[in-house]
Amino acid sequence: MRDLKRNQSVVYYRNYAGSSEEITDEYGNVTGSYKKKYGELKAVMMSVSGSKGSAECQTFGVALDYDRTLATSDTSCDINESSILWLDGADTSEPHNYEVRGRSATINQIQLAVKRVDISD
Repeated sequence: MRDLKRNQSVVYYRNYAGSSEEITDEYGNVTGSYKKKYGELKAVMMSVSGSKGSAECQTFGVALDYDRTLATSDTSCDINESSILWLDGADTSEPHNYEVRGRSATINQIQLAVKRVDISD
């Protein structure tokens, strides 16, 4: 009963693959910042919570800033704290709408704390 298929949603994600090119301003000057590079788009089925619960049952505590949790019994899931996510049917050709804030892995399951973000191009 721990990971029922009917309770799962598709989660699209990309894992961080390093910094590649230096960002320039509108005049062509380098800014000293680098654009993040992400790997290929992947999909996984996970249980996605509706919203953050009360303090008594928060796996990640109250100090970590997160909105929702994701859970899976697939312990080979490679989503980590540097991954970006598309949840709630978001278009994967648009910027991501969630970032991973915490990961908790046990022998039986993986739980992720995620935070909604607004990314503009």
